[in-house]
Amino acid sequence: MQEVTIVGGGLAGLIAAISVAEQGGRVSLHERRPVLGGRATTKEGPYRTNFGPHALYTGPMTAWLEARDLLPARVAPAEGSFAMVWRGERQPFPPIFAAVMESLSLEAPVERDYRGWARDEIGEEAAEAAASYLSLPTFHADPGALSAAFAQWRLQRAFKADAVTYILGGWSALVEKLEARARELGVAIATGSRVTALPNGPTIVATDLPAAAGLLNKASITWPRARTALFDLAVSAEADDPVSLLDLDERVYLVRASRYDETLAPAGQQLVQGCAGIREGEGLQGAIARIEGVLDRAYQGWRKRCHWSHTAVYVGATPLDPPGTTWRDRPAVRQGEALWLIGDSVAAPGLLSEVSLASAVTAAEQAVEVARKGPRAFSEGASGALEEA
Repeated sequence: MQEVTIVGGGLAGLIAAISVAEQGGRVSLHERRPVLGGRATTKEGPYRTNFGPHALYTGPMTAWLEARDLLPARVAPAEGSFAMVWRGERQPFPPIFAAVMESLSLEAPVERDYRGWARDEIGEEAAEAAASYLSLPTFHADPGALSAAFAQWRLQRAFKADAVTYILGGWSALVEKLEARARELGVAIATGSRVTALPNGPTIVATDLPAAAGLLNKASITWPRARTALFDLAVSAEADDPVSLLDLDERVYLVRASRYDETLAPAGQQLVQGCAGIREGEGLQGAIARIEGVLDRAYQGWRKRCHWSHTAVYVGATPLDPPGTTWRDRPAVRQGEALWLIGDSVAAPGLLSEVSLASAVTAAEQAVEVARKGPRAFSEGASGALEEA
């Protein structure tokens, strides 16, 4: 059997490596950075931040991890800890969301944008509130411009009971479990290993789309992605500080991550992670100013209490399907007879990291078949886990 090569050591690459090895395949994984994890990396040091606010949605990813005893310790959001700001007023559940909740059973069309469809179904004000809420699971400044089907399904997932949990120790705790499992299965892992040319034999590319486009020399490997401003800070703790706050007016999300995991900040300090989709023509500093404005209203005196802060731009937290498109229209998982592309922006179903899971499992199944029988033994019509997900 030929060896399967995986380029990229984020969640998708690690899941693909495990999936290949579980089927008896030989596999090597190359990661250009000195550590594994990609965007799931948790920074070391006194302030242990994820790359943006991270939550693990209950669904295919948690089921896959649980089946392999790979789920790290987690904690559910504290009851009553989530609040929203709507029309300048902070409350746990703005009354306007009664209409949004009633609409969750509806199936939205692919062809229309969410804003126009939702206005017809629930009225202009409720549609605007729902679109603002969607800035959280999409990391995007204008979710109302996206496909109605894309947006509506994310609302349905977001409002499910027990929708999310937080991983204790940051997402690196998950990466460590995946790495340990991969090594246990015999995966050869090389960090600090940059791949500049495609190797011979079955190859799975698990990088972001721009890097994959360069490696595969395919300009067509592209898809709309969110640009998000990140603002992390550590403040002296005060009892009145909110735990999780989504400002629907400004489309800014704040979470006091150390409320759930005290190891993320030094004793007596609270680690707060904030994000806001960058609006058209706004730029990073404009988005940061919006986040600071929400902090001014929600975390009284935060500027004087601040011990540390950090800003960054997050590109590609999730794919964005425009009207008239679905996940099937994104860059294909199978790129050649013995070549696959996986990650969170490819033609696979799911929410956030679930796209990486679905594409990784499918690519691994197909790569093992090719490794055993040769590229022409694989049926072009087969779609494997993608159609089942």
